[in-house]
Amino acid sequence: MKLIAGGHPFHPPPPAYRTSWLGRIYYWVWRLGVRLDGVTVEKLLARARDGDKSADNLVRGLAAHCLRERIAMPPCLSEYAADKMLESIHISEKARRLVENYPRDHMILNAVYRISKDFGIPATCSWNAGSSTPKSACAIVSAALARNSIHISEDGVKKIWNRKSKDFEKMKVVDTLMGINEIESS
Repeated sequence: MKLIAGGHPFHPPPPAYRTSWLGRIYYWVWRLGVRLDGVTVEKLLARARDGDKSADNLVRGLAAHCLRERIAMPPCLSEYAADKMLESIHISEKARRLVENYPRDHMILNAVYRISKDFGIPATCSWNAGSSTPKSACAIVSAALARNSIHISEDGVKKIWNRKSKDFEKMKVVDTLMGINEIESS
């Protein structure tokens, strides 16, 4: 039995454990006597960062073992493990766009909500065939955005409103009950 990280026992793995990928790495960590002090792990990390696949696998296996057994890791190992975990996270294009467009969409929702509430204009409605004035809050917001060089069509504003208005209206009700006014009338 070897000791690592301040005296934690590092027992040799049973033979059956060596059949898995993690078990084989655990076995070699035990065989090589890798200690969880900053110097030894830092050498392995340097090799792993330089592209050595064996060192990378060994370091990942060591980090996985420490996490599974709740053994404290040196800061350099925990940083490397966290970086590797974050590398593997895939954020879809749709999720990325939702996050990027949230402020814009929230501004549009708030404008449509305020126009429909304050002036009694319905949020969505068609223009009259011969009329030159908009008959919906979405059309007014679209025209105001166009005047400020933000080109979103009325249909685009309607799509944002239809997709998110129910949640937005619930949020406004909660804000009203709590006495929070997000936009004050000037």
